[in-house]
Amino acid sequence: MKILSLAAAAVFAFGLTAAQAQERAADALTAEQFVVAAGASNLYEIEAARIAEQRGRNAAVKTFAQQMIADHTAAGEEMKQVVAKVGLEAPTALDEAHNQKIAELREEEGEDFDETYVDQQLEAHQNAVALFSRYAETGDQADLKAFAAKTLPTLQAHLQHVQELDNADLSQ
Repeated sequence: MKILSLAAAAVFAFGLTAAQAQERAADALTAEQFVVAAGASNLYEIEAARIAEQRGRNAAVKTFAQQMIADHTAAGEEMKQVVAKVGLEAPTALDEAHNQKIAELREEEGEDFDETYVDQQLEAHQNAVALFSRYAETGDQADLKAFAAKTLPTLQAHLQHVQELDNADLSQ
């Protein structure tokens, strides 16, 4: 019944067909799912960037890493405030999947390190843009939805930047 109500509201508000509205309702993330996924992703971004800042060889990779630390630290602080306001808790440690990516990153050296970092960042930012877009569109908690929408342009800029790095010659 709840899905049908959501579907009907979406049809009215967005001019969607009933099938499209039901699909959107099925794709919706709960606030808790968003917080867990976004928090884990953010912690990973900061940790990977700290490693890249120290071990990266390419100047553009190091500059990107510094930007990731600054932007993701700021986003993490803002997210903590919003999450506390809505009565949830953000993750404080990396999950197993992100720990594995950090371990892979630590195994690399030289140019291989830079390439692995950029590859991981490309995937991470594609996933983050998708996550934040999805929650901004279908989220169930207004404050978190606003945070997702506000943060999305920065993540999209990160994705564009890492795509440029992915196409660049990192051996310099």
